[in-house]
Amino acid sequence: MFYRDGRDFYGYSINTYGNFVLSRWDDGGSPIALVDWTYSSSINEEGTNTLSVFIDKGQIEASINGMLVAEVFDDTYTEGRVGVFIGGDQEVAFDDLTVGTLPRLEKPVASP
Repeated sequence: MFYRDGRDFYGYSINTYGNFVLSRWDDGGSPIALVDWTYSSSINEEGTNTLSVFIDKGQIEASINGMLVAEVFDDTYTEGRVGVFIGGDQEVAFDDLTVGTLPRLEKPVASP
């Protein structure tokens, strides 16, 4: 999750079936899909994945393993904290979690 302030935040998730979703959560309610669950061949279903989000004045660009997979505009939240949430019966390990400034990825958006 990113730009989290209390119960308001954006969420960016992947699953082990090769799908990702980008959502906004208002006051802890049900998610509002900015990009609904979408298959991406850039997701390594059984190994390491690197997720990146670039945000600039409401422009949100999401990448997986260096491939731009989504580009949306939503300026509901413009600041907040970053967090990690693991759901379900999963085994997850982090060996290099970085939060900071990243360069923008090259376009175009990859086809799902």
